[in-house]
Amino acid sequence: MIRKKALLLIFAAIIFFIFWSNADATNIAKEGLNIEFNEGMLSVDIKDIDVKAVFKALEEKGKIEIFNKKILPHKRVSIKFKDLKTEEGIKKLMQVCGVKNYVVISRKEVKPGESKIAKLILVKAEIGPAPPVPKVKEEAEVPEAASKEREIEKAQKEAVIKTIMPMLKEADEETRQAIIKDIMEGEVEAFED
Repeated sequence: MIRKKALLLIFAAIIFFIFWSNADATNIAKEGLNIEFNEGMLSVDIKDIDVKAVFKALEEKGKIEIFNKKILPHKRVSIKFKDLKTEEGIKKLMQVCGVKNYVVISRKEVKPGESKIAKLILVKAEIGPAPPVPKVKEEAEVPEAASKEREIEKAQKEAVIKTIMPMLKEADEETRQAIIKDIMEGEVEAFED
């Protein structure tokens, strides 16, 4: 009986120690890293944090799928801003983190607590400039111009797909097909520095 109580006491002490040591580690990891998505706005307060931890927090807090993280630079960053449009805030974060080329795929519908951005694909190679979209001048030309705009937009999306697919080798076929579908059906912006 005494032996059983001693074993239970030791087991309880070990469990307490594990929780206590993990609690401290969790607080240290979160200290200096605050990312908040709220109603289409992004607020960031980061002090001397590794870029990979920043991207992990982006994934978790904004429910954003981030692909090709292996190209992230090994450096620590600090940045602070409040209530920027999500796209603007992401662009600022990318610059500070040293990510020059990336593709943003936006959600069609945004649920509370989610970012408008559904996927971020980090690109090592240059994406290249998008062809210009012609301006519509007269009402009579609207259907033809709209058709040309759709063709150009489709060509731009196909160029993005061609550029990013080699970088998604580690993703399974289902994921790659879902990304292609998202790009072709959704809003896509490619950024390069």
